[in-house]
Amino acid sequence: MNQHLQKYHREIFEEAKNSCGESSKKTIQAQITSLMKKPTKVSPSSPKYQEYTKAIGKFLIESLVPLSTVDRKGFKNMIGTLSGNTYESPLRMYFCRTLLPKMMAETTAKIKKDILTIDGIGLTTDA
Repeated sequence: MNQHLQKYHREIFEEAKNSCGESSKKTIQAQITSLMKKPTKVSPSSPKYQEYTKAIGKFLIESLVPLSTVDRKGFKNMIGTLSGNTYESPLRMYFCRTLLPKMMAETTAKIKKDILTIDGIGLTTDA
């Protein structure tokens, strides 16, 4: 197209060339190997890692699945695919000893706070 403009529409070509600030620099095409780099793993201290881990904890709680689910090959493959192989899930012991107790404490504190702000409560029992 450039050749056509240069040959048959020289004025338009010169105007477009000047308005676009076209320089004599050539664009260097990226090498394919630079585009195929392995994805870097998300650091455990990063907010994204914490977000992924908390989402898995929420999944475990809400779905009532065994904690051993996080150690299964299929689960790890799914998480790797969804994260673009940038996230590696912690082992089940992390969820048992750290994340789930923390989530339970947060939920308990929220419930206690909600109970303190209500004016009254009605209870019924079966005889």
